[in-house]
Amino acid sequence: GNTLTRGDGVWTDPDGDPLSYTYQWYRADDVNGTNAASISGATNSSYTLTTSDAHKYLRVAVIANDGNSNTTTAYSAYTAVLNSAPVNSAVPSVTGTATVGNTLTTTDGTWSDADGDNRSFTYQWYRADDNSGTNLASISGATSSSYTLAAGD
Repeated sequence: GNTLTRGDGVWTDPDGDPLSYTYQWYRADDVNGTNAASISGATNSSYTLTTSDAHKYLRVAVIANDGNSNTTTAYSAYTAVLNSAPVNSAVPSVTGTATVGNTLTTTDGTWSDADGDNRSFTYQWYRADDNSGTNLASISGATSSSYTLAAGD
Protein backbone atom coordinates (compact mmCIF):
# COMPACT_ATOMS: atom_id res chain seq x y z
CA GLY A 1 0.00 0.00 0.00
CA ASN A 2 2.94 2.39 0.36
CA THR A 3 4.13 4.35 -2.66
CA LEU A 4 7.66 4.44 -4.03
CA THR A 5 8.73 7.49 -6.04
CA ARG A 6 11.70 7.72 -8.35
CA GLY A 7 14.20 10.50 -8.76
CA ASP A 8 15.07 11.22 -12.39
CA GLY A 9 18.74 11.79 -11.63
CA VAL A 10 20.77 14.45 -13.47
CA TRP A 11 20.91 14.24 -17.27
CA THR A 12 22.44 16.34 -20.02
CA ASP A 13 22.08 16.13 -23.76
CA PRO A 14 25.20 16.92 -25.84
CA ASP A 15 23.03 18.69 -28.43
CA GLY A 16 21.11 20.66 -25.81
CA ASP A 17 17.83 18.97 -26.72
CA PRO A 18 15.16 19.05 -24.01
CA LEU A 19 14.70 15.66 -22.38
CA SER A 20 11.52 13.80 -21.49
CA TYR A 21 11.38 10.77 -19.23
CA THR A 22 9.49 7.50 -19.12
CA TYR A 23 9.62 4.82 -16.45
CA GLN A 24 9.42 1.07 -15.92
CA TRP A 25 9.35 -0.65 -12.53
CA TYR A 26 10.87 -4.11 -12.01
CA ARG A 27 10.46 -6.83 -9.35
CA ALA A 28 13.15 -9.41 -8.44
CA ASP A 29 13.75 -12.13 -5.86
CA ASP A 30 16.89 -10.58 -4.41
CA VAL A 31 19.17 -7.55 -4.48
CA ASN A 32 21.13 -9.11 -7.37
CA GLY A 33 18.08 -9.08 -9.64
CA THR A 34 17.44 -12.83 -9.69
CA ASN A 35 14.28 -13.52 -11.74
CA ALA A 36 13.82 -9.81 -12.45
CA ALA A 37 10.75 -8.98 -14.51
CA SER A 38 9.02 -5.78 -15.49
CA ILE A 39 5.81 -5.09 -13.57
CA SER A 40 2.94 -4.93 -16.03
CA GLY A 41 1.43 -1.44 -16.17
CA ALA A 42 4.00 0.04 -13.75
CA THR A 43 5.19 2.86 -16.01
CA ASN A 44 4.51 5.93 -13.89
CA SER A 45 7.01 7.98 -11.94
CA SER A 46 5.67 6.42 -8.73
CA TYR A 47 4.53 2.91 -7.89
CA THR A 48 2.13 1.71 -5.19
CA LEU A 49 3.23 -1.55 -3.61
CA THR A 50 0.94 -4.60 -3.83
CA THR A 51 0.88 -7.97 -2.07
CA SER A 52 2.86 -9.38 -5.04
CA ASP A 53 5.77 -7.17 -3.97
CA ALA A 54 6.00 -8.55 -0.43
CA HIS A 55 9.44 -9.94 0.35
CA LYS A 56 10.72 -8.92 -3.11
CA TYR A 57 13.12 -6.26 -4.42
CA LEU A 58 12.07 -3.40 -6.70
CA ARG A 59 13.90 -0.97 -8.91
CA VAL A 60 12.92 1.57 -11.52
CA ALA A 61 14.33 2.31 -14.96
CA VAL A 62 14.35 5.96 -16.00
CA ILE A 63 14.46 6.32 -19.76
CA ALA A 64 15.56 9.73 -21.05
CA ASN A 65 14.46 10.70 -24.58
CA ASP A 66 15.82 13.73 -26.45
CA GLY A 67 12.93 13.80 -28.94
CA ASN A 68 15.18 12.74 -31.81
CA SER A 69 14.90 8.96 -31.30
CA ASN A 70 17.86 8.93 -28.92
CA THR A 71 17.19 7.27 -25.57
CA THR A 72 19.35 6.32 -22.62
CA THR A 73 18.28 4.21 -19.64
CA ALA A 74 19.50 4.39 -16.06
CA TYR A 75 18.45 1.97 -13.32
CA SER A 76 18.05 2.58 -9.61
CA ALA A 77 19.48 0.14 -7.09
CA TYR A 78 17.11 -2.58 -5.88
CA THR A 79 15.06 -1.70 -2.81
CA ALA A 80 13.85 -4.42 -0.42
CA VAL A 81 10.11 -4.46 0.20
CA LEU A 82 9.84 -4.98 3.93
CA ASN A 83 7.43 -7.29 5.66
CA SER A 84 4.34 -5.55 7.01
CA ALA A 85 3.29 -6.15 10.58
CA PRO A 86 -0.04 -7.84 11.34
CA VAL A 87 -2.87 -5.48 12.30
CA ASN A 88 -5.35 -6.33 15.06
CA SER A 89 -9.02 -5.46 14.44
CA ALA A 90 -10.58 -7.40 17.36
CA VAL A 91 -8.65 -7.97 20.57
CA PRO A 92 -8.35 -11.44 22.07
CA SER A 93 -10.92 -12.34 24.72
CA VAL A 94 -10.66 -14.51 27.82
CA THR A 95 -13.37 -16.96 28.89
CA GLY A 96 -13.77 -19.07 32.00
CA THR A 97 -14.54 -18.55 35.67
CA ALA A 98 -11.80 -16.59 37.40
CA THR A 99 -11.43 -18.67 40.56
CA VAL A 100 -8.50 -20.76 41.78
CA GLY A 101 -8.44 -24.16 40.09
CA ASN A 102 -10.48 -23.12 37.05
CA THR A 103 -9.04 -22.73 33.57
CA LEU A 104 -9.11 -19.50 31.59
CA THR A 105 -8.90 -19.72 27.79
CA THR A 106 -8.13 -17.00 25.27
CA THR A 107 -9.03 -16.46 21.64
CA ASP A 108 -6.52 -15.15 19.12
CA GLY A 109 -8.65 -12.13 18.24
CA THR A 110 -8.89 -11.00 14.62
CA TRP A 111 -5.81 -10.08 12.63
CA SER A 112 -4.95 -9.15 9.05
CA ASP A 113 -1.64 -8.93 7.24
CA ALA A 114 -1.33 -6.67 4.20
CA ASP A 115 1.24 -8.86 2.48
CA GLY A 116 -0.72 -12.08 3.03
CA ASP A 117 1.68 -13.89 5.34
CA ASN A 118 0.34 -16.78 7.39
CA ARG A 119 0.12 -15.90 11.05
CA SER A 120 1.02 -17.95 14.10
CA PHE A 121 0.35 -17.01 17.69
CA THR A 122 2.27 -17.24 20.94
CA TYR A 123 0.87 -16.55 24.38
CA GLN A 124 1.98 -15.11 27.71
CA TRP A 125 -0.30 -14.81 30.72
CA TYR A 126 0.20 -12.00 33.26
CA ARG A 127 -1.00 -11.22 36.76
CA ALA A 128 -1.48 -7.83 38.39
CA ASP A 129 -2.76 -6.45 41.70
CA ASP A 130 -5.74 -4.72 40.05
CA ASN A 131 -7.44 -4.11 36.69
CA SER A 132 -5.23 -1.04 36.14
CA GLY A 133 -2.17 -3.30 35.86
CA THR A 134 -0.49 -2.35 39.13
CA ASN A 135 2.57 -4.59 39.63
CA LEU A 136 1.94 -6.37 36.31
CA ALA A 137 4.23 -9.39 35.87
CA SER A 138 4.38 -12.30 33.48
CA ILE A 139 3.51 -15.72 34.92
CA SER A 140 6.48 -18.05 34.46
CA GLY A 141 5.62 -20.98 32.16
CA ALA A 142 2.12 -19.68 31.33
CA THR A 143 2.60 -19.66 27.55
CA SER A 144 -0.34 -21.62 26.10
CA SER A 145 -3.79 -20.43 25.03
CA SER A 146 -5.20 -21.59 28.35
CA TYR A 147 -4.12 -21.10 31.96
CA THR A 148 -5.28 -22.83 35.15
CA LEU A 149 -5.53 -20.36 38.01
CA ALA A 150 -3.28 -21.15 40.99
CA ALA A 151 -3.37 -20.00 44.63
CA GLY A 152 -0.85 -17.23 43.83
CA ASP A 153 -3.34 -15.69 41.42
